[in-house]
Amino acid sequence: LEKIPYLDDSLVAVFPSNHPYAKMKSLPLKSLADNRFLLSEESSSIYRRCIKACQESGFEPNIVFTDPKPEDLIELVQEGMGTALILKYLAVYLLNPNIAIVDITPTVSIRIFLCYLKETKLSEAAIHFIEYTNYQRDVNKSITA
Repeated sequence: LEKIPYLDDSLVAVFPSNHPYAKMKSLPLKSLADNRFLLSEESSSIYRRCIKACQESGFEPNIVFTDPKPEDLIELVQEGMGTALILKYLAVYLLNPNIAIVDITPTVSIRIFLCYLKETKLSEAAIHFIEYTNYQRDVNKSITA
């Protein structure tokens, strides 16, 4: 596989806007030990990272629902069904007045890669997408440098 770094992100907790933690900028993950969790589907690497982060914070999460679509998790958060742990990039994209996004500590960093088979003949669209991804990565590096 050819791997191109695409996005560096971190996990955040998503609460209903009226939740006691909704006004906080960040909070320790261990303070959520008694919460009901809404997570990505069990076969995902995000799910595994959430479980590992909770265990490293000293607790087994009470997972009440899993779903591959973060927008479904956000909808359930709004209905008071639990706390979602999702990527910050997605949470900000799905932000609305009914939810609050809170950083968790310690930070659970996640790097997302664009991957493709080295020996595969790529379509012209795929080649352009890879070129664009590399260009964006280089632009972002120069901005943050």
